[in-house]
Amino acid sequence: MLNVLSIAIASLVIFTLCVAYAGQRKRLEVVEKLNGPITVPYLLPWFGSFFAFNQDPLKFFKLCHQRYGKIYKVLLAGKKIVVVAHPDGIASLNRDTNKNLTNSAVFAIMMRGISNFNPSNLDYIHQVMDQRIFPITKRTLSPALMGQVTQSVEGSLRKELLALCSGEPRGPIRLKLPELISQPLYISNCAALFGFRYPSLNTFSDFELLDSGLPQILTRLPFVARRSLDARGRLLSVLVEYISPWWESDGVEDIPGASTLVMESLKEMKVSKLSKRDAAGVLLLFLWGFHSNMWYMLFWLVTHLIMDEESMRRVVDEVDACARTDAPVHDGKKALSLLESAISETLRWATTSSTVRFAEEDTEIILDGSVMVINKGEYVVGDIRAAHHDRSIFEHPEEFIVDRYLVNDHSKTVLPRPMVWGAGKHVCAGRHVAVHLMRRFMVECLSMYDIKAANSGPGGKKLPRISAKSFIGSLKPNDEVHVTITARKV
Repeated sequence: MLNVLSIAIASLVIFTLCVAYAGQRKRLEVVEKLNGPITVPYLLPWFGSFFAFNQDPLKFFKLCHQRYGKIYKVLLAGKKIVVVAHPDGIASLNRDTNKNLTNSAVFAIMMRGISNFNPSNLDYIHQVMDQRIFPITKRTLSPALMGQVTQSVEGSLRKELLALCSGEPRGPIRLKLPELISQPLYISNCAALFGFRYPSLNTFSDFELLDSGLPQILTRLPFVARRSLDARGRLLSVLVEYISPWWESDGVEDIPGASTLVMESLKEMKVSKLSKRDAAGVLLLFLWGFHSNMWYMLFWLVTHLIMDEESMRRVVDEVDACARTDAPVHDGKKALSLLESAISETLRWATTSSTVRFAEEDTEIILDGSVMVINKGEYVVGDIRAAHHDRSIFEHPEEFIVDRYLVNDHSKTVLPRPMVWGAGKHVCAGRHVAVHLMRRFMVECLSMYDIKAANSGPGGKKLPRISAKSFIGSLKPNDEVHVTITARKV
């Protein structure tokens, strides 16, 4: 009897929830077709679609895009978020001609996640970064001045890559792909930014832990992210120790080997009366911004090339031809046009959502020639991945096509460039450095080594699965990729 009663009660609850869901969905569709983007139906107030989103953000956005089109609204843990998947809408969002959209709230979340700033200091730290530090970053990393950093990176990078085979000159060496990409770049970039006093080799594993656990940190799952939180604490302690002698001496002398970007930023932070701990937090933001997305873009570029031997051969041939003619490597569009296309294709294929804004006032964006209202208090996300996989623009968008952006004649349609760097006030200051170093890494690596996929299983070569938590910047792999490298005889 009790079992029958329990089943009846459970059935009644399920039926009631289904009726409520259907009724709410109908009401949303009727009301919001008149007033703006339709809200994705949900069952639980406040939580909204949070659990579906948190389980797999990429799948959630893809399904919503397929069902609700190029603009829709979701409720995630009390926050209303308008998702724009139309290229023109994202461009309008980036331009923000009404100046009512800000990245302050979103940047504050990233600041806390990466650097664990005290919430009471966030507004002032953001003000200092926006008004004093970002102008320094834009100037020192501009094409005209970025040479101080990039030339230093290039010198160190070549040594780090050569060291991979220094102990075993004969025969192929098996590596995890991050060992080929992440560690050499981290050590080289840290040397260029901070000089020899920063212990790059000893901090690499902690930086990897922080980066891999950032999605869990940002969604505030402290138990899941415990190791990453501990790694963040150790990195901050190292950075405090790194700047302490200079900070305590009132900056009498520059830190040996430190870049203009780092030294000018430290001076501005000291003048602005930031604490030493907060200054270290800003430097950790530099580190993360300098490395994370570039690592993963190179990971996917190399992975796609080793899965397609013909594409790898074509890129290697181009690099060799460039070396024979002494063409300038920085002039990628002319001397390394196929590699340039491969980099652009990687940025298109592997970028996730990178544009997030908060509406401080009611504002408007243009979508397909129509005005779409964004209400005060709503977040707006540019679904870059959806725009990059638009079948009306890109043929076979799910595929990696190495020469997709290679224009050989005037008859070929010129594709829109990947929407990776933002635009307007919030354009990425390090975009020129990032592309240059990606190109430089590939040239150095392919000149030194034959790179192949390690022995694959019976199913042949397969791309690694994509992590369900890939919603920050670029796709993350869920599986390890192993390669073999053999020193080339050139």
